[in-house]
Amino acid sequence: MIQLVPAQPTTYTIMDKIRILFVSANPHEKGALRLGEEVRVIGEAISRSQARDVFELTFQPAPPMQAISNALL
Repeated sequence: MIQLVPAQPTTYTIMDKIRILFVSANPHEKGALRLGEEVRVIGEAISRSQARDVFELTFQPAPPMQAISNALL
């Protein structure tokens, strides 16, 4: 006989948040890629997850090179 045991809630013990840097740019030759919509969908998926407090999402649309360096630091 198989007995089913309820799963225990997942516990996260990470001290610091996992930072996600979403850097985007649209190519000149092509139309807009709707990158804002993509980052919104990713953010909503993180918000719905059990680990939502573990992640920090930062969006940098078309940043200059210095802004990329600063964001990575």
